Amino acid sequence: MAYAPYYATPHYFQTPFYPTPQANAIYTRPFTPQPEHEHRKLRKKQNRWSLPGYTQLAQDHPITPPPTPQKPRRVLWETDYMTTPTSSRYPDLNPVLAADTTRVNFDVRLPPEKGVNSGAYARFWSTSALRRPTMHMRLISRDHPWVFELDFRPLATRGTPHYVTCGDVWTALTSGLSQPITDAEWSLFVSANRPDQSQRRRLMTETVAMRTHEQGKYLRRVDWLGRNVVFRGLLKDDNFTRDVLLPGRESCVDTWVVKFAEIRT
Repeated sequence: MAYAPYYATPHYFQTPFYPTPQANAIYTRPFTPQPEHEHRKLRKKQNRWSLPGYTQLAQDHPITPPPTPQKPRRVLWETDYMTTPTSSRYPDLNPVLAADTTRVNFDVRLPPEKGVNSGAYARFWSTSALRRPTMHMRLISRDHPWVFELDFRPLATRGTPHYVTCGDVWTALTSGLSQPITDAEWSLFVSANRPDQSQRRRLMTETVAMRTHEQGKYLRRVDWLGRNVVFRGLLKDDNFTRDVLLPGRESCVDTWVVKFAEIRT
């Protein structure tokens, strides 16, 4: 019996087998062969920004670059005042009150518990105003004609001594400026010959007109300041202190000039 000869089918005629995408998820995209050493290079550069070449492995396993370095933000003044250095001009004064170092600036039209930052209020309310504790302190200013006395010496005679604190300074300033202007003070004001007299008088009149009956339709001392109602600290000026001292009044060693700044709206 004769048999027909068998010839093997060439491999290039055979139909290749490709698994369908539904069969295995790894075959959803064509595979690109990579050199053996390429994977080692990629593993060594996992923490770098860029790769030597955009390969299929990089597509399947994207590398997250490190975060972009950000410019350091300025620390808020609420934390700055905790490490405020001693004033170089007034070393005996608490740096929270000194004009060249204080960062506790507030609107003197408000009481301290509302105007002063809550962190500064709690931290420095009971702190001594001076490095050398004192029972007598006087506050004056170039922006208003009033003098505020902080005299706690009578308490020492009763056996309960009290020394001036930062809270006492803030309270004396805000409570003193919240008092109404008297008729005598207004008469002296309108009769004074000052270059800004008309403008200041107009601003004070407009301020009273905008107030409601609940707020009180009357002029306050703080209205004298105009827009300069921001506390900027205390400073020393011996010449000005001697000029404003009322004849016959007891001099005070701890007399400080209050500095104000214009409010920004």
